[in-house]
Amino acid sequence: MLACAVVVAIDPWALLQAGFWLSFVAVRVLFATDSGAAHAYSTRAGGRFVSMFREKWVITLGLALLLC
Repeated sequence: MLACAVVVAIDPWALLQAGFWLSFVAVRVLFATDSGAAHAYSTRAGGRFVSMFREKWVITLGLALLLC
């Protein structure tokens, strides 16, 4: 919220740009869907790849609703 407030304080017109909303919604989606899965995957070989793949798909599906 602090980062959002700083951006709006510096550039009030940022609220009208799609990039503003996409970036802040992407961060919110990551925080909302983090259920500790990254720690479960990171203990195995190749776990980092699986964790990054999961994050990428979560962001893709989460932002697809905004892009339609």
